[in-house]
Amino acid sequence: MPISILGNELPNPLRFDTNLKFPKGDLDRYPWLANRDRFYFVDRELGRGGFSIAYSGFPCDSSGIMIPNPDPPHATSPRVVIKVPNLDEEHTTTETYDRVSVIARKCIEEWALLREKLAGCIHSNLIFDLNLYLLTYPRVGLLPITVQEHLTNAVELEQWLVKKGIRKEAIQVDTSGRRIQNWSGIDNRGDWLLVARKIALCLSEVHRHRVVHGDVWAPNIYISNEPSEHAVLIDFGESFLVTPGGRNQTVEREHAYLAPERRNDQYISTEQVDVYSFGMLMFYLTVGKDCAISSSTHRGHERREFILNIALDHNRRLVQENPWIIDIIAHCTAYDPVLRPKMYHVLNEIEELSHGSGDAVPSKIEARVDEIARNVKSHVAKSGRIFARLIDQELNSIERLIQCCQTEMIDLDSTRDRLLRTLRTLYDGLRENDSWTTITTPAVWQDSGIGLDGQYLTASVEAIRRLAAIHRTYVISIEELGEDWAAVFASYLEKSGSLILGKLAKAVRLAIAKYDAEHKVRRTLRRSDRFKVTHREQFARVVDSLVKMVQNWDLKDYLCKDDFDSILNTRGLYLGLVVVPLLSDMRTRRADNPVSIMYSSRETLEHDRWLLVMTDIRGKLEEDDHGTIAVPQLRGVRVYKSAMGVPTDRKIKIERLIRSESVNIGPTLIKLLECCASASTDVPDRSDPKA
Repeated sequence: MPISILGNELPNPLRFDTNLKFPKGDLDRYPWLANRDRFYFVDRELGRGGFSIAYSGFPCDSSGIMIPNPDPPHATSPRVVIKVPNLDEEHTTTETYDRVSVIARKCIEEWALLREKLAGCIHSNLIFDLNLYLLTYPRVGLLPITVQEHLTNAVELEQWLVKKGIRKEAIQVDTSGRRIQNWSGIDNRGDWLLVARKIALCLSEVHRHRVVHGDVWAPNIYISNEPSEHAVLIDFGESFLVTPGGRNQTVEREHAYLAPERRNDQYISTEQVDVYSFGMLMFYLTVGKDCAISSSTHRGHERREFILNIALDHNRRLVQENPWIIDIIAHCTAYDPVLRPKMYHVLNEIEELSHGSGDAVPSKIEARVDEIARNVKSHVAKSGRIFARLIDQELNSIERLIQCCQTEMIDLDSTRDRLLRTLRTLYDGLRENDSWTTITTPAVWQDSGIGLDGQYLTASVEAIRRLAAIHRTYVISIEELGEDWAAVFASYLEKSGSLILGKLAKAVRLAIAKYDAEHKVRRTLRRSDRFKVTHREQFARVVDSLVKMVQNWDLKDYLCKDDFDSILNTRGLYLGLVVVPLLSDMRTRRADNPVSIMYSSRETLEHDRWLLVMTDIRGKLEEDDHGTIAVPQLRGVRVYKSAMGVPTDRKIKIERLIRSESVNIGPTLIKLLECCASASTDVPDRSDPKA
């Protein structure tokens, strides 16, 4: 069939005469590329997209006779897809000419830069031939036409989902071409992980070759029909290489999957744009529709909550049963690119979830070490001196970690993300009747510290559901909250009608009295109103996050209703609150109880039944309009084996503190939050000039 573009009739078969230097792999696979003149016969149109029209065809000689494929002998030639820019006469001459120029440049870059980089990569379907035709409209320009292999042994992701029964109905559109909402996303944990792993593996491999796809969404993903059923990316028109210098890779079109930095010409794009798109794709596969979340108004905790609420509305059962789904989506779609993980980190997490956490089997680790040793002999020796030194440096860290097993402490320092994964690994070891007991403060739970949500919260939720006991006690001080606010807060606690909150009100009143007495004796420095408002907000955010944790993940039946007894006897989720007069009192209690105590009742050896876990959280000094503040930063995790015996002194101290001073706030979280809000309304912020 002839191709007509803006009055220009192109012959059939199409003659390609652009002089290109083809990689050897392409010449072996497509032998006709060795000819200066290559011909492709166009037999039918496949479809029209926003940027191109796709035609089906095959390589042939100048008269249109199909070239037989030499491997295997006399087989029919492979089918190809021939793409021509989708141009229309509604645009002005200048717009059309500029568009053709941009498309031509992108096609040349894709062929020249990516063909060799992704040679042999089964996860990519790149153009392997291109030609530039002289186009007259009415100005002269070069029209790019590209050729790539027709994926006859693969189907579009959406079709594959239907074929596998993961999606019950195929996509339907109304008379205007808009999609009809007939799907609420993948409803099975195993299916979600299966799809996520295939796509994550595909992107990880492409990124390993320094290539960024730049346009990841469902229509550009195919699944091979081969036994491995691996994912294949098509349409590398927006792709680019990760280079040492880098450059901006802005695009003008709006797209739900488009990373926000690609709209900013000041930002150097990296593979993190694909990570964002992957997160958006998994969000789509979770809720069954495209949802734009790239607004800068949704960041950090608010962004995750925004994603969670949409997911719960559309696919509550899947999300409630698998809270880590929100972790992956929210992490990948972080507004700031520096907060997103690498794709191979996402793949590792998905594989861990697929295989189950369980306990590490020494023989499995030994097998991996043996495999690494074989790779050292076959790969590292050829990598050169500098690469060998880098690998040696990483091996030093692994060797040190193994050596720590011979002592009573493992000391880990890394990025915040990796440290949170360490804590999650420890939580994953908790089973029925195990426990995790800790004394903490609201400030520690801010985003730069442990965080109000994310991996740590998910690990807690899953441990609780496995019938492990989580004991978390927060210490707050009147000095932080302000005695005026604390007095109003106590009044609301007393009015609540709750016996538990009445008990808390007495603790608050007693702490206020001690605070006043201490102030008269020591004449301590009064804290600024801004300081107190900040800490009240921190306290309220922690209570709010606990309320949502219980509600969103359906933990009401797991809440401990009684007062704290002991680490071994208190079951479920115990949430305690200790009120003290001064910050120094709070620090004393933290100093006396610097570690979380993890108890494992399943171990047979006494010295392995207990672990002491200490998070190294340091206050990073930052300036704001109200002076210097200390922002908590998670910097390390230390894990102590109780090799010298059960840590009786630690256990006694932490149990005594929680039992004698804490109030069990778990059953009254919602009322407690209401009291916080009411007290804040009645006590003005004196840092506000209007107050």
